[in-house]
Amino acid sequence: MADLSNSDSDKRLRARLALTGETDIASWQEKEEYLKKRKIEAAKAMASDEQKKVQEEKEEARRHKEEAQKKLAELEAVRRAEEELKKKDISAQQREKDLAQEKLRQAKIKQILESKKEIEGIKRAPQSRLSSIHTLTDDLNEAIREKGLTAARLVQANSAVLSEEEKTISWQKTLVLTLSFILVLAGLTAVSWSLWQRVEQSRAPAQLIHDSLIFADEHIAIDLKNKSAEQVKQEIIAAIIPSEIMIFTREKIKDLYFVYEESKNTDKGLVIEKKIAGPALFATSTGLSITDDFLRFLKPDFMLGVYLGPRTEVFYIFKTNSYKNSADALLHNENDIVSQLLSPFVGTEITTKIKLIPFQDKMFKNRDTRIVIDQDNTTLALYAWLDKNTIAVAPNEFVLEKILNSFLTPKPVVK
Repeated sequence: MADLSNSDSDKRLRARLALTGETDIASWQEKEEYLKKRKIEAAKAMASDEQKKVQEEKEEARRHKEEAQKKLAELEAVRRAEEELKKKDISAQQREKDLAQEKLRQAKIKQILESKKEIEGIKRAPQSRLSSIHTLTDDLNEAIREKGLTAARLVQANSAVLSEEEKTISWQKTLVLTLSFILVLAGLTAVSWSLWQRVEQSRAPAQLIHDSLIFADEHIAIDLKNKSAEQVKQEIIAAIIPSEIMIFTREKIKDLYFVYEESKNTDKGLVIEKKIAGPALFATSTGLSITDDFLRFLKPDFMLGVYLGPRTEVFYIFKTNSYKNSADALLHNENDIVSQLLSPFVGTEITTKIKLIPFQDKMFKNRDTRIVIDQDNTTLALYAWLDKNTIAVAPNEFVLEKILNSFLTPKPVVK
């Protein structure tokens, strides 16, 4: 690349500059300064509104910062002034406290000195007859000297006083012993009565009978006391499938219900009652993960039923106090709720399918029903509203029909 200083244009410019007078050069410089100023003003004028806004915000921020610094400086000055005042107040209070303590100390010293003077005066008094030891012999000698009594008379008088005192003490002992015996006897009687009453009150009913939501041929109570979830499930399975082989003669329905003990202290003692468990306690005791959104709207009374016929099937009936909230909770978690309820009674494969396959709407016997059907068109599970406050959960339409027939048939009245 050629050197610019040796180019023709550069040479011409230097030659022209050499031939130009100082006046023209000054004129060119003024024009150059003027053009620079105009360029700056033009740049400012051409700046966008956004740039102007940014510039103004920067300027505003700078002003705020300066004002904040001034305020901080003023606050710091006020704080230091307050600290100085506090220091002065503390010093004044300390001085007053020291003066008060000194006055108290001087008063105590003065009291001690006055007490010493009084003691010295008593010691110097000739009539003072102080004795550091006071004995019975000294008292007898004093009585003989001042009252003219002999030693024999003093002994007789003392014996008479002692005899009277012994009689008084003996009578008091007899009275105390008699009262103590009466009080002990009364206490034992009260404790025995209380224990007898407590035992009578603690006797709970031998067995509660559950009023099932539909007619049941048999009621089986399962006690939840001191049992694990696995033990409760095993007892349920044992109640559903008896150990002996039964010949099918007619359809039956079993009602399985769950009881627990509740202890409470009353004015008559400890009372232990057996109560029937609701859906929440049942779910907890069997380890079923049922959502609180569903359980909170269920009434305490529910039924775990067993249909005994050509085949054995398990079903649930729940009562709700809010149709809307229960329906919303079921629609939101229907796969999890139904799969958990049926999990102890069906295989893992069916439970998994119930959990994964979407539910479908269906009308069955004019009842709103939600149903799970697999790819083979086999019903795996369903739930239906028997009425506005009653929900049934069943494995298939066959069992639902049996439940519905029993639900619509009035229970027999026991006379």
